[in-house]
Amino acid sequence: MLATSPSAQAQIFDFNTAGQLEHDFYSTGGTAWSQAAAGGLNNSGWAITGSGNAAHAAEVLDQTFAGDVDSFTLSIYFQWKTLTQTTPGTSLYLGFGTNTNEGSLFTPQTGGGSAGTETLQFGINSVAASPTNQTVRLYGYSVVNGVGTVFTGATTEEGLVDQQWYHLSGVVTRNANGNGYQLNLALSKSNAMGSIGETMASYSSPVDGFINPALVAGDVHAYFITGSNVQTRGIAGVDDFRVTAIPEPSVAAGWLLGTLLVGTHLLRSGRLKRS
Repeated sequence: MLATSPSAQAQIFDFNTAGQLEHDFYSTGGTAWSQAAAGGLNNSGWAITGSGNAAHAAEVLDQTFAGDVDSFTLSIYFQWKTLTQTTPGTSLYLGFGTNTNEGSLFTPQTGGGSAGTETLQFGINSVAASPTNQTVRLYGYSVVNGVGTVFTGATTEEGLVDQQWYHLSGVVTRNANGNGYQLNLALSKSNAMGSIGETMASYSSPVDGFINPALVAGDVHAYFITGSNVQTRGIAGVDDFRVTAIPEPSVAAGWLLGTLLVGTHLLRSGRLKRS
């Protein structure tokens, strides 16, 4: 489902329509994701993780957000699956980025950096040294010009519960001086109807230097990505992946002006016809 306006480019993927995952996304780093008609929020369909050990399997949105972006909002619901491995591992990330190598697919980075990829990625990973401890922390990193920067946020006071629903969201807003972004993350409890409850952890931090021209002014892909193997994912499935890109005020003003001009033209045309 796609909705757009002069001030924002917004998309919501509820995985209720057969083939949505295959049609709107492409997979990188493995094929751990599939779509199921039963299950998910309101039992109306969702994207689920498989039983294999595909390394850092990502689903990348085929359609890019073009133009000078001032703010991004990414959010997703997920159902927790009790971790069985006794070492910390990646659970679930959201992210956006661009491939500066034209003509090739964008592949999200999972550490370090690549000269052909610029990305900002954030989410949760497990911190437990025991499968009885299901606490997670907010975590992420940026890759700019091949250099990776890691940031670590708060850890939940209580562990996540098997088969329970949670909501992960991140808002990335460009600084007023244009030299970076401000990142705000939140992990909240939810229920199977999609009603968001108590905030379990939040994090706010500047991402200085994240001003690569290809990302700021270029075409940007949004994506979600799971952990390296089934023991460290902690994710049974996801639903309602939401992406909103708000253009820079000057760009939005241009879009609005264009809309007004078209409206004025249509109005005048109507008057001429009536006369």
